[in-house]
Amino acid sequence: MPTAEELLISTVTPRSDDFEKVKRRFLRMNPHCAVCGTTKRKVVHHIRPVYLWPELVLDETNLITLCKRHHLEWGHLGSYKSYNLDVATDAETMKQRIKNRPKWGQKME
Repeated sequence: MPTAEELLISTVTPRSDDFEKVKRRFLRMNPHCAVCGTTKRKVVHHIRPVYLWPELVLDETNLITLCKRHHLEWGHLGSYKSYNLDVATDAETMKQRIKNRPKWGQKME
């Protein structure tokens, strides 16, 4: 059974035949989730949704790599019916917060 994300993509977002090539190239250049850095369960996310900006479907400046969890959480703000134009900034902010989070037993000032 398809996931909610797959249904949304298949019904709302027509993909260019060239998108798979762009996606593979983008993942080679950007293999890590922009939030947590994992290389598992990656999604190439369109920052500006293709159903609103179809001319950006192949534009690599409109793409960001996210893991499946962060795709929903940051790319869609918890709902596949939404989108987040600030996903790149939000991802960088969270990446820095994760990097600088206190370790167990470390007292924060």
